[in-house]
Amino acid sequence: MLWGDFVLLTPIDVLTRDDTWISFNDMVGRFSEIPEALPDAQLRAQMLNYIGQHLSSKPTKEDRDAAAIATLRQYPELLDYYIRLREDSGDQAESRSLDKVSETLAVFVEQIKRVVDDLKAKTVRTWGASGLGRAIEPEGNVSAASTRR
Repeated sequence: MLWGDFVLLTPIDVLTRDDTWISFNDMVGRFSEIPEALPDAQLRAQMLNYIGQHLSSKPTKEDRDAAAIATLRQYPELLDYYIRLREDSGDQAESRSLDKVSETLAVFVEQIKRVVDDLKAKTVRTWGASGLGRAIEPEGNVSAASTRR
């Protein structure tokens, strides 16, 4: 959640665990790209000055992230520029998403095949004179559902 906003996911998005294309974590991580996207030189100077006041001479990642968050709170219009940056590279998002979904589906299909193979290995089907099959487990037990006639 970003300042009361929510991201809606489609069912296909739920198949992957990655952060969404436009997200708070991504915005903070890509914060250094935002000044380049600002067409307003005055806003860019104000933003860089503000963030500079919040950083030490050797900032850690946590310091940079905290300064980015403080700057975003001070200049909420920067959110619009971040969103525009990400939308401009939307083709990459679609491609990346399709790749991840394809990989996830391949894993699901492979796991289902293993389950089916495992079930086949543990179940032997015999055909009696009546033409009805009986499932016999490897231990020799006839399953109750298969004995109906």
